[in-house]
Amino acid sequence: MKQSDTYKLLAAFMILIMIIVPLAYMVIDRGAITQKTPEPTPAVENYHPEYWVIDQPFYSISDALNMTPPGVVDANYVDLESMTPQMEQLTRQSLPLINEADSLYNSNSTKVYYSSLHYGKNISFLILSTMYPEKEDFEYIMLPNTNFPILKRTVQSNGKNIEIYNIMGNPVIFAPPPTAVDVLNIIYSQNKTTTAYDKYAGLLEG
Repeated sequence: MKQSDTYKLLAAFMILIMIIVPLAYMVIDRGAITQKTPEPTPAVENYHPEYWVIDQPFYSISDALNMTPPGVVDANYVDLESMTPQMEQLTRQSLPLINEADSLYNSNSTKVYYSSLHYGKNISFLILSTMYPEKEDFEYIMLPNTNFPILKRTVQSNGKNIEIYNIMGNPVIFAPPPTAVDVLNIIYSQNKTTTAYDKYAGLLEG
C-alpha cells in the first residue's frame, strides 16, 4: 500500500471517530437527563387541601407550649425529621405515643407533641403533630357554621367514647373541644395571651 493511501485511510478513520464520539456523548447525556427526570408524585387519597388551614410551624417544645393553654402538668416533644433512621426506630420503640399518632391518621408522624392539662378538677390533653403524607384518613363529621374547618371525631379512651376536635394544618390539632378551641384562640389572638410556656419559661430559657 502506498504511503499516500495510508494517510488517506488514517484521515478517514480520524474523521469517523470525530463524528461517532460526539454522537455517543449526546446519546449518553440524553439518557442521563431522562433518568434524572422525577416521576410525578401520586395523588393522596382522603386529602382536602381546603381543610388544612393551620399555619403555625413548631420546631421545639417551646413553640408547642406557646400554643398550649395553661394547666400543663407534663409534656413530650419529638422531632423525627431531625433523626437518623436508627435513632427514629429507637425513639418509636421507646415512645408508644408516636405509633398512636400514626394510627390516628393512618400516616407517618414527623413531629409529635403531647401534653396533659388540668383545669381545676377538669382533665384534658392536647396532641400537636405533623405527618407525611398529609391526609384525613379517618371517620369524621364536619361541623357547620365555624370559622375553621373542624372535623369532629369520636374515639375510645378507657372504655368510653369521647368527642374530639381535629383541626388540620401545620400542626394538626387533636384535643377535646374546649382545649382545641383554646388553642385556636391562642394562635389567632391579636393580643398577648397566657400560655403554658409562661409557667416553664424560666426552666426552658435557663
